[in-house]
Amino acid sequence: MTPDTLIVVPMKEPHLAKTRLQGVLDGGERARLARQLFERTLRLLITLRDSKAPAYDLAIVTRDPVIRARAETLGIRVIAERDRAGLNEAIAAAARVARTAGYDRLCVLPADLATPDPQDIRVLLSQDLGQRGVALCPSRDFGTNALLAAPPDAIPFAYGEQSFHAHRKNAESVGITPLVLPLESLRWDIDSSADLAELASVAPDILGKDG
Repeated sequence: MTPDTLIVVPMKEPHLAKTRLQGVLDGGERARLARQLFERTLRLLITLRDSKAPAYDLAIVTRDPVIRARAETLGIRVIAERDRAGLNEAIAAAARVARTAGYDRLCVLPADLATPDPQDIRVLLSQDLGQRGVALCPSRDFGTNALLAAPPDAIPFAYGEQSFHAHRKNAESVGITPLVLPLESLRWDIDSSADLAELASVAPDILGKDG
């Protein structure tokens, strides 16, 4: 039986990721960091999925062939991102795939969460949105670090600077009062030198060499 939720992790090409860290890390270091965070996020989600509590399927959205091959090696579904598609278009395409495949809900998680806690992900996925609803987890700077939507295309996606406010507005514009979940481990992604310094103090292995 197909789970009712599809978790999607969008992943851009590693050499294009973490541009806000240009003054702190060189191109190779930024790409390595992006790959390490992505790898850890996938492994956490695979472990949580395989525990069957809660039940969900997992996919990534990417146009990078190396990332695609890695996901396929791990048995993860890949939704191809169209060339030059922005993040919102890529997630909208994933939502269409999810709805066509029969999923009732779409959960979007970024690949660069610093220290995601499995329990916080369980809390998010345990929310009962009914047939139509949205749950939003804001980041520290009011981006959207997790989004759960029922149905998958319940609202227009509005990722970008302070997207939490945009997503809340989009939900309200279609008659949905969003559930706001400020889950601590889902508030922290890696976008600044301060984030990087904090990450080095709690998870120095992420800044090491590729495994």
